[in-house]
Amino acid sequence: MKQFNCYGNLIPFVMFPFEKGDLVEFSYRKFSKKERANKTITIQGIWDGEKVEFTDENQTVVRTLQWLKFVSRNCLV
Repeated sequence: MKQFNCYGNLIPFVMFPFEKGDLVEFSYRKFSKKERANKTITIQGIWDGEKVEFTDENQTVVRTLQWLKFVSRNCLV
């Protein structure tokens, strides 16, 4: 995917519009001392219209749409 157009201007990133109740996932990397390597951790949660509160050990809260990946539509019916 091109990041810049032919004039050198940044192409705007079009976000997929999340709706309230959508299942989304968030991936991050965590360093494991035991394995001496980075591990990718993926967690899933429900978008409430403003943020996602995950039920992992850190109680992660994500408000940035660009960090989230869409999984399925309207889990809360």
